[in-house]
Amino acid sequence: MESYTRLADGGRSQDTQPAFTPPFSSEYDQRRSITAMLRNWWTEHIRGTPAKQYPVSGYLTLIPLSDERLKPRRTKLLVGGLMLFAILAAVGVYLLVPRGISVGEIQLQSDHMSWNTTRGTYQLKLLAKIPIYNPNYVKAHIKGSLKLLFYDTEAGQTEIQQVFARPRALASNPYMLELVVDASNVPSKYILTILSECATFPRRLIFFVKGNFGAQFMGQTQSLPPIDTYFMIDCINGGSVPPAAHRPCYMNDNELKTITDTVPPVIL
Repeated sequence: MESYTRLADGGRSQDTQPAFTPPFSSEYDQRRSITAMLRNWWTEHIRGTPAKQYPVSGYLTLIPLSDERLKPRRTKLLVGGLMLFAILAAVGVYLLVPRGISVGEIQLQSDHMSWNTTRGTYQLKLLAKIPIYNPNYVKAHIKGSLKLLFYDTEAGQTEIQQVFARPRALASNPYMLELVVDASNVPSKYILTILSECATFPRRLIFFVKGNFGAQFMGQTQSLPPIDTYFMIDCINGGSVPPAAHRPCYMNDNELKTITDTVPPVIL
């Protein structure tokens, strides 16, 4: 028979109460690994099974600062992983941040030219070279259209659909977009004007160039600066005439006209 000291109220002495559960069941439960914690989280939140619960003892346990349980584990691995993540995040932001795409000055030259005053026909194809600067690390999809106008009428147009500017096309080595535009589609009343201008001094034609382009890259669309300029072409040799070109200062109008008239026009 269990012996105990009876108190005045009939209860047992506090010294003889049943022993409580210790605050920690084992050293392994105190220092659970990451795998064990993930397993418990999976069991409790995914499978719906409550995790193992330890009873509260009510005791206050003092642990010295020199105890191994208070020292962080895998410190070098954790710090190294955080540094690697920070470096990868910085590199990813640098590579994937969108940069603006721009268009350089357009260059036009004659690809094919012929005219016949007897039949009243002419044919003109122009080669347009447009430098595109793409500083991004991904290619850009270029779309748009380029129009050629002779006075106020449209002489030709070309559409751009499947053109991709290569990555890192900088100012030193831009992506050169080349387009061939047929500028022969003008009404009949303008053909006579073209033939008369090619048959008389100074035998030059002027075309106005208008273009609108857009770029798609990294899930966004950017409108490129529009193209609005003009282009002069020589009817004799089919070459382009720079807008800033001037005749030699030592020639007068009569001398220049005489030299120009000595070259016969192209007759088909």
